[in-house]
Amino acid sequence: MLCTTTHLLSDINKLTEFASNNQTAKAYVISPGYLNKSKSWKLQILKSVLQAKYKVNDESGCIYRFEVENGCGFDHDLQGKREFSEDLNFKTILKFD
Repeated sequence: MLCTTTHLLSDINKLTEFASNNQTAKAYVISPGYLNKSKSWKLQILKSVLQAKYKVNDESGCIYRFEVENGCGFDHDLQGKREFSEDLNFKTILKFD
């Protein structure tokens, strides 16, 4: 008999804390169309989360890149202020099997 447990986590900090304290077999991300570049919400297998920090003028922030199973991904700035560009240095903060 296979037993699984589902945990619904609402933000990146909770995901990071949970993943560091538990052995996670599989993680999913639910994203709205404006993030996943489609017309609707999607549920996708999450492979990794990367982070890039930036500083513009006197403001600093961080962008998270969520990479999903099909090789695609999407970026999200928690402050919603940064225009994404290729000059960011992303580092992996979470990896899932």
